[in-house]
Amino acid sequence: MAYESDGLIPRCIRELFATVDKRREICGNVNRISITCQYIQLYNEKVYDLLNSDSYKIQNSKKVLDGVPGLKIKIGSNDNISIENVY
Repeated sequence: MAYESDGLIPRCIRELFATVDKRREICGNVNRISITCQYIQLYNEKVYDLLNSDSYKIQNSKKVLDGVPGLKIKIGSNDNISIENVY
């Protein structure tokens, strides 16, 4: 059930699992499907890996991104975009 107030992540997850369901209908009941996820943030023109604790500092019990170097974005052949060192 989609709600207009839902953010980007809940909408993407719903779409992802809807795609998995469609794929199962087309290919038959598949025993195993593997899904991987990267959770990144673009903040002040820098990219951070939010699943890697080395990507941020913790100050006063809060995650802080200021002063932490961002990850490098690479544009490869065929305009493929990748981010270095994302888990």
